[in-house]
Amino acid sequence: ESEPRAETLADAGEECQQEPSRFSNPYYGRGTAGPAAPPNIIMRITVALAREGGFRRHCAMLTDALNIGSLRVANRAFLAPLAGVSDAPFRRLCARMGAGLTFTEMLPSNAVINMSPRTMRTIQRYPDEPCVGVQVTGPTPEEIAAAIRALEPLDFDAVDINMGCPMRKIVARGCGSAMLLDPERVTRTVALAREATTRPLSVKIRLGYRR
Repeated sequence: ESEPRAETLADAGEECQQEPSRFSNPYYGRGTAGPAAPPNIIMRITVALAREGGFRRHCAMLTDALNIGSLRVANRAFLAPLAGVSDAPFRRLCARMGAGLTFTEMLPSNAVINMSPRTMRTIQRYPDEPCVGVQVTGPTPEEIAAAIRALEPLDFDAVDINMGCPMRKIVARGCGSAMLLDPERVTRTVALAREATTRPLSVKIRLGYRR
């Protein structure tokens, strides 16, 4: 209650820039690829939007349909591929609440290729999931492409490649944001992935390894 509240969107952004430590997230701490994330700024921007009368406009935008390649998504409210969160019960709940597209948890390419029991449980899709994407990451372009080919017989609507995860254990294996250290590898990964599937293909990416 003692913290000042942003009155406008500009105030919210300036507040985050001036005092980033107040918005630090212990989840993205020492050993990650980038700086601390600002979780509280979302709440502050939401409040600022409401005060400016822009919240209704932004909510209206979320209801617009979106095309991702050949895939028509009913709206722009997506469930991100969150490790330890985006399991089937949570995906189904979000779909029931109106999410246009949900994603599985991030899947390691070797686990997909081997189709371990845990991976099969993670990617199991239920009839009440109208639009589901799968996200993969891996240490090499060839392995990511092999994982995407392994997913081809399964019932998914889109494929996403994770090139943005900053977690130390992911980066240490050469996955996630570690891929950004080699632009040629990024290019080859996308090219081979495109050859491996006809499904809509996207990439989770950052401005750079440390940004």
